Amino acid sequence: MVTGDPQGAVAIANRALDEVGRLRSRRAAEDLRELFRYSSHHSKQPDVTELRRRITTAPA
Repeated sequence: MVTGDPQGAVAIANRALDEVGRLRSRRAAEDLRELFRYSSHHSKQPDVTELRRRITTAPA
């Protein structure tokens, strides 16, 4: 997301979110919050919008 490749970031993030239910890491939770902040610059793209929704509903 930071480097300007939202599609690549979405693909990686979606794979990570598929696994997040198994994680109980404070660092992983912070990484998701950071990704959510970075993704705001691309929030009009449908795949980024869906990623942001997934982040907000991911287990903490």
